[in-house]
Amino acid sequence: LMVDPHPSNMGVNFVFKKKLYHHKPSRTLLVTPLTIDALRTMNSIMNFVNMNSYRNNINMLALRRASAI
Repeated sequence: LMVDPHPSNMGVNFVFKKKLYHHKPSRTLLVTPLTIDALRTMNSIMNFVNMNSYRNNINMLALRRASAI
């Protein structure tokens, strides 16, 4: 999971790996722009991490990175 600043400086890009394409490296990463507002961005990241059974520390790292941007 990566949280990068959006090119328009109006939100973040949420980058994650798709499990389906683990054998095709060029199609693995998926970039999702989250540009609505801070609360919905945090909820989207938190819901994604919880629904896809990531570890809790990864959840907090992603949220801290998004709030810093």
